[in-house]
This record gives sequence, C-alpha cells and structure tokens, in this order.
Amino acid sequence: MSTMRRIDQESGQEVAIKTVDLEDARDGLDDLQQEIALMASFDSPYVTRYFGSFVVDRELWIVMEYMAGGSVYDLVRVPRSMLRSC
Repeated sequence: MSTMRRIDQESGQEVAIKTVDLEDARDGLDDLQQEIALMASFDSPYVTRYFGSFVVDRELWIVMEYMAGGSVYDLVRVPRSMLRSC
C-alpha cells in the first residue's frame, strides 16, 4: 500500500491517492470495502473527504482529500522518548 499526491485535472484540487495491490490484499478485501463504505458515508469538516475509487491494472486506487499534515498515524504517533514506565 502506498499513497501519492496528485492534482485533479477537472477541479485543480490536490488529492491523495491510496493504492492497494489487489493480489497482495486478497485476505483484506472485506476490510477495504468497509473502509471505503465508511469514508463515503461521512460528511464532516473533521474527516478526510472520500472522492471515489477505481481499479487500475491490479491496483485499487482510493481517491481522497489531500491533507498536508501527513497521515493520522504520523500525527498521533508518540515518540518512545515521551513514554515513561509506570
């Protein structure tokens, strides 16, 4: 799985495209379908907007709003140096 940043040619808007190799993701296809359905159901300024998805060769491309801050995982990840033992 990888993510790339592109410009939508119709709107001129920056978008993020998450690509998933369908051959490698066979076991997780149900999870992917649920993720897409969940993203498509949200309409909130606090949730990344989903624009659509399609298949290119053997990859699923998921097109969503581009967020300049990086992935949520990167934003909420806590460095080990900040953790302390209890």
